[in-house]
Amino acid sequence: MWSILIFATYRLAKREEAEVSRQFPEQYAAYKARVLTFVPQLSPQRKESLG
Repeated sequence: MWSILIFATYRLAKREEAEVSRQFPEQYAAYKARVLTFVPQLSPQRKESLG
C-alpha cells in the first residue's frame, strides 16, 4: 500500500513541477537550483540566497 502512495505522490509532484515550470520558467529554474526535491536542506539558508 505504501509503495502505491509513494508512486502516486511522485507522479503528482512531477506533474505539478512541469506545470509551474511552464507558468514561471525563469523563477522556477532559480528555485529548482536552490531546493532539492523531496529532501529537506538541513543547513540554514543565508539571507542572500532567499532573494
